[in-house]
Amino acid sequence: MVSSFHVTMSALTTIEKINLEPPKRTCDTILMKRNVIQRSKELLGGTPVFAGTRVPVQTLLDYLEDGKTITEFLDDFPTVSREQVLNLLEIAKETLVGGHNARVA
Repeated sequence: MVSSFHVTMSALTTIEKINLEPPKRTCDTILMKRNVIQRSKELLGGTPVFAGTRVPVQTLLDYLEDGKTITEFLDDFPTVSREQVLNLLEIAKETLVGGHNARVA
């Protein structure tokens, strides 16, 4: 039993050494591939922004949390497209829900 634990821990250490970069989050990867968001240290210190703009994604979330509409957000930030906002929300939904319609009793 002790030796299998040792082998497992040794294997984990080897995997950690090989994979020096932390895995990228799936949602971030999809959003970047679809040109919805971008993240760069040179642009707002790495804060996720809508691609092609300097508008942080967090700003949209703050608007929605405050009860404002997507239209209000788009009126205030015309460099962000409706398509970008809808893609962001759709990908977030797919990532969080994963196609499952779970019901809570």
